[in-house]
Amino acid sequence: VDDIEQVFEEEQLALYKLGTPLETTWQGNDVDVQFQALDMGEIPHLFDDDLNTFIRSAAANPLLLQFTFLEDITVENVLVYIGGAPTNLIVQAYDADGNLIEEISQSYPGVPDPREVSLSFSAPLQATALHFSIENGDEGQPSHVHVWEIGLSD
Repeated sequence: VDDIEQVFEEEQLALYKLGTPLETTWQGNDVDVQFQALDMGEIPHLFDDDLNTFIRSAAANPLLLQFTFLEDITVENVLVYIGGAPTNLIVQAYDADGNLIEEISQSYPGVPDPREVSLSFSAPLQATALHFSIENGDEGQPSHVHVWEIGLSD
């Protein structure tokens, strides 16, 4: 095939592209979720309170998850159950006009087992969208990012 390199490049780029929003419910809120290709699990596994279910990115590192709520939510604390790899976590909160309200981030060292980590905004805030970037810090691309649960509290 004459253009095989281009075909491979397009296939690779497709793994990192955010897909069509999935409509679901999260903690009682209607939300549209955009995410990159997964090769294990389904988005509702992030909200099922079951540590036997998870999602895994097909290749994207970082894994990007974008949540857009139909109505503003109040959030202060974010809980994420992640794998044991060294992890860089970024969470961004946006208002209804698409303006960044606040960004929080933390790096976590590698540990033998998956674990729950938490981040807190400076105060409770009203947000229309939350964007998550979850990166296996020492693996580069491509890589499989595992996430078991995501939760919010105010």
